[in-house]
Amino acid sequence: VHVPVPEELVELVDLMEPIMRQTSGVALTINGRRVPVGRPSFNVFDLLKMMREEQELLDGMSSKLGPFLPFKGIQQVQKVWSLGEGHFLGTEGQDSGDYDENEDDPGVSGTVRRIDVGRKWKGAVLYVNDVEKDQMYMNWPRSVQQAIMAMQFGSPPTVRRNIFTVLSVLDPIEGKTAEHAGLGLGSQLMQASYPVRLGYLIVNAKDLKQCKTWIRDNGISDPDQPCPTDRVFDTKVTNIDQLQKIPASTHAIHRLIAKMNEEYSGQPLLPSFADYFLQRIDTFTTDDGSLTMGDMVRTFGEIMQQLDGMNPNSAIKFAIDALNDVDNVGKSTYGKALRFALNRAVTPGMGFLNGRQISIDNDPGKVFMEEQNHIFGLIMKGKITDAKPKSIYGSLLAGDGVFPRLHPLLNEVDDAHVDLDHGLSSDALLIPKNVVVGVGDVPDAVFVVEAVVNMKSKDDVDFVANFISIMDACPNTLQDGSSTANVLIGYRILCAPSDSTPALCSILSNAGLVGVDRTKLIVSEDGILEKSTNDILDLITDLDDEVRETISSFAYANSWARDKTMPIGNFVSVNGKSYAPEEGTLSEEDIELLLSMEISRSKATTKMLSDHLVFAKSEK
Repeated sequence: VHVPVPEELVELVDLMEPIMRQTSGVALTINGRRVPVGRPSFNVFDLLKMMREEQELLDGMSSKLGPFLPFKGIQQVQKVWSLGEGHFLGTEGQDSGDYDENEDDPGVSGTVRRIDVGRKWKGAVLYVNDVEKDQMYMNWPRSVQQAIMAMQFGSPPTVRRNIFTVLSVLDPIEGKTAEHAGLGLGSQLMQASYPVRLGYLIVNAKDLKQCKTWIRDNGISDPDQPCPTDRVFDTKVTNIDQLQKIPASTHAIHRLIAKMNEEYSGQPLLPSFADYFLQRIDTFTTDDGSLTMGDMVRTFGEIMQQLDGMNPNSAIKFAIDALNDVDNVGKSTYGKALRFALNRAVTPGMGFLNGRQISIDNDPGKVFMEEQNHIFGLIMKGKITDAKPKSIYGSLLAGDGVFPRLHPLLNEVDDAHVDLDHGLSSDALLIPKNVVVGVGDVPDAVFVVEAVVNMKSKDDVDFVANFISIMDACPNTLQDGSSTANVLIGYRILCAPSDSTPALCSILSNAGLVGVDRTKLIVSEDGILEKSTNDILDLITDLDDEVRETISSFAYANSWARDKTMPIGNFVSVNGKSYAPEEGTLSEEDIELLLSMEISRSKATTKMLSDHLVFAKSEK
């Protein structure tokens, strides 16, 4: 029997489907918010409270969007609001794609953020345990299906594949090794017979700072060029007595572990030595805060006697010879470790599990369980097999959510956005020189980038000049995973709320009329904060009279409030996603990262409102 279904009912079913999938078929919702009717304390007043809250939110949304969107456009926004972000971004129930037999499948990284601490590691990271290469694992099964079977029966998933890779960034000289999340997790996994690859990146904070200065002062552009390092000893050492008053160094510890890695790679002795040696070093630094080269070499001899039966004198000679040697450029060197750490923006104390940052504060065990579920889910889907991908670690670090280096933005727990309710018109907007939009063109994504500046000192004006230079060089396309998106970017400078506002703020509020080049000229002028509006306009001889009159009569509204969620200092915002740069210096990387973090949301918003948006041709 064919019964016609009303169109309204079909639309309602489509709207409710994702909600019903999340709630096992039973739910009471208000604009997508679940009403906790199953809670014993629930009553009708809770329901009325939620309805009032939703009404207030909807009223606020209508008042903000009313001047810009027709009623149908506002209805579209309300629909997305009700269905939630997963439906809006198109990620609800989305699989990561078919495995295409490539070594680095971009679909296996998952939806979490990862840092690429794996590529170009050679000579920098000291791997002391490798399940796929080390002889002691030669009897482990190679079938990933056997690993799943073992887990089902409560046994560890022993398989000769590096399912997990743990990288610990540490400085043993600074102590607190026992509190290191990466070292702790890696040691536990290895003891429990989990398939884990353990790596150390041994660096010192002061040495990192010196290398950063060397790169800056010498204009070093090659990212693979190691940092320069002195020899461990100024003069050749022949016996341990010469080392009693020489302070131990991070470089020396790196040199000893690197030498052991060269001599004992793949043998059970290596991970045991590294773990025990770091524990003993930590004891010295914890007890009295001092460690000499003599203490370190003597400890090395004692450990080698216990673990390998080596004669203590022979072990001490081995250590002294290693420390006397010049770093072998073809092997692991401290200079390469320093440069790798700088390239990835990682510092001592950090740990990573398959590229995911772990720390004592963010529950490493929870992160591990999430990663284990993700990996074995990929095995069940056939995305990880006995032979493919060649490197599980490499594939995990090739996805959409993988970043080439660590950044403060990536450490944020929530994804907070700010509402800059300043009331400025499009006259304040500048367009990058590479971004050109014709009449009728609809880009894949639209961004509004805003700099909020206190505008009280020359440093603030320099912040503005740097912001304009960075933004003016923005491209007209951005990568979104494996696809390229055509983008429209507009940017403007906002003077933060203040008791007194310089005339420069009125100029910046009309920067779109003034133009990029003229605005650059203005902010480069000495003493610009002390100049009046007319004095500033006199700097521009070719400004249109009508524009000059508009700016002269413009009254800058300094009444907009700094919301409590906004950063205190100068900051930038991309579609509301804000960031206050460290040390007050904005970089291209900051803007690129903000754009990449917002591109999925921007694409979804632009697509949703495409029928209601009109783009005029940009003027250069």
